This record gives sequence, C-alpha cells and structure tokens, in this order.
Amino acid sequence: MAVTDILSFPFNSDATTGVDDRLYDDADFARYFAAFVGTGVYAKPSSGLQIVSRYGNMTLTALDGQAFINGFYLPSKGDIDFPPIVPPVGYSRIDAFFVTWDYTTRDIVVRHVQGVPSASPQRPALTRNSDMWDLMSAYVPVSPGQSVITQAQIYDTRLDPEVCGFVTGLIDQLDTRDIYAQYMAALAQAIAEWDAQKAQQQTGWENQMTDQQTAFDGQMTDIAAKQSEVQSWYDDARTDIAALQTFNFDNLAALPGAARTTVFNPDGSITEGIVKSGGGMVATRVTVFEPGGDIVETLTTYEEDGVAVRNTVAVRTSFPPSGEIVEGVTEL
Repeated sequence: MAVTDILSFPFNSDATTGVDDRLYDDADFARYFAAFVGTGVYAKPSSGLQIVSRYGNMTLTALDGQAFINGFYLPSKGDIDFPPIVPPVGYSRIDAFFVTWDYTTRDIVVRHVQGVPSASPQRPALTRNSDMWDLMSAYVPVSPGQSVITQAQIYDTRLDPEVCGFVTGLIDQLDTRDIYAQYMAALAQAIAEWDAQKAQQQTGWENQMTDQQTAFDGQMTDIAAKQSEVQSWYDDARTDIAALQTFNFDNLAALPGAARTTVFNPDGSITEGIVKSGGGMVATRVTVFEPGGDIVETLTTYEEDGVAVRNTVAVRTSFPPSGEIVEGVTEL
C-alpha cells in the first residue's frame, strides 16, 4: 500500500500535472538536519555561549558562540551583555541562562531568566515542547544585597547533556555525562574541604579565645582576692581605735595592695601615709617631737573613697623624771 503523506527528501518537484508534488517547508528541513546533527551548543570555540563575569559588578555576558536545536541553527552573533541582575529582597534565588528555540517567533535567542526567591531556591524549569525548546547554558545563585557576581559563582552547565550538551554528529557522538558529573563532584569536594578547613580554623580560634579568657578571669579573681584581703584588713583596723594606735607602718606597707610614703618635714616632724594600690588614702601618721621631750603621734583613718576622714586620734608619749613612760590617747 502506498503512503502518500510522507515524502522522501529531497527530490525535485514534478509540476507536469499543474500541481507541485514536492513542496517542502522548514519542518521538513529541520527533521532532515536533526537526523544527523544533535541538539546543543557548538564545542568550538570552547567558550562558545559561556556565561562569564568580566566587569566586576552584576552584569554578565554570553560569549560569542553557535547552537543547533531540533534542526534549527543559531549563528554567531558576537558577545551579548545582559542588563545588570537585580538582587532579590528577603530570600535568595537562582537565575538561569537559556538558549531558546521559539517556533512562534521564528528565532533562537540567548536569554536570562530570573528564579523565584525562596528559603530553598530552585533553578528555573526548562520549557520543552513543540513551540519552544530551552538549553540551559548556566545558572547562578543571587543573594539579597549582592553587588558583585564572580566567575566562581557561575555554574556552567553546557557539559550537562540533560539540560544542554554539545552538538554531535551522526557517527561521532559526544556523551559528556561522566565528565560533567566528575567536574561537579570535584567542585563539591573542593567546597566541602574548604568548609571543613574553615570550621577547623574557627574552632581553633574559639578555643584559643576561650583559653585566654579563662586565664584572664583567673588573674582578675586573684586581683580581686588580694583587694578583698586588703579591704577586709582595713575595715577591721578602721573600726578599732586600739588597733589604730598600734599601727606598724613598716608591716602595713608590705601587705599586698598597699604602699607607704614617708616625708621628713623641715620642722623635724615626720609625715607617713598608707595608700591603696587603686588610689585613695588608708591612713596617715604625723609624728612631732616637742621641745620638752614629749612625742605626739596624730593618726587619721579615711573612708572607703580615700578622701573623707573617718577618725583622728592623738597619742602623746611622755618621759617623766621617774623613768616611766606615759601614753595618753585623745580622740580629735
């Protein structure tokens, strides 16, 4: 049985009957070429239709290249600069770059397609039907507030035959699935190793900071203990006048957190002071040698601020002819 609606191709038309019996349209030629030229981008040059970042901003470029889709040919058109990519607000998204055959518009174009911002963003889906067919040459994640897209952030998918692939011939077929899978696995491994190294360095830094903070806290605890020791002694001595009378300035100056000052005045008297390491007076003692032989020591204690006077007493020591030593205490 003869089949009349499928014509062998290409034979000249016979119009002897007044009607051409061989009329061909673009679909016939496309089927013919698709029979021995595969769909994809041309592998020469290797940068053909590659998406690159070369301006240091959000503008990306499709390099000059050619493609063949379902029997239709995209000729070289030169480099194509896309409008600057506008970052999303809130969530990140993934944008894609398609080489699109559009039967309705009768054209093959290279276009940028925005993804949908999401907490788990996905690449834009390919459209593949009788009217439109997409090849994805690359995709790139875009973050809120981003101002620069680097080449390292662009995922080149031209090697992936599931979404793009290279043009192949009838005999010499080129299957890049394994190459692309190996490339992506190596990239994932490199990223994982970098993340692990970064985490290790971060942990080391945090441990070092913790050790330093622990050592510092220990030093501060020791200082606080010494200050508490001096303050406790000072509080006991300040409330006991009898202890005040028997202050031994030499011993007191040796206590942690205290210092002693001594001034020999021109009139022969001696002024001594006890000062806390943090500042402020603890006590003073002024010793006066009177012409009659008596010795008068005036002792003063100070409040915690080291400025306000708390108590002042005078201790007079006399040496009468009887050989006795007489001491008298007067609170001033």
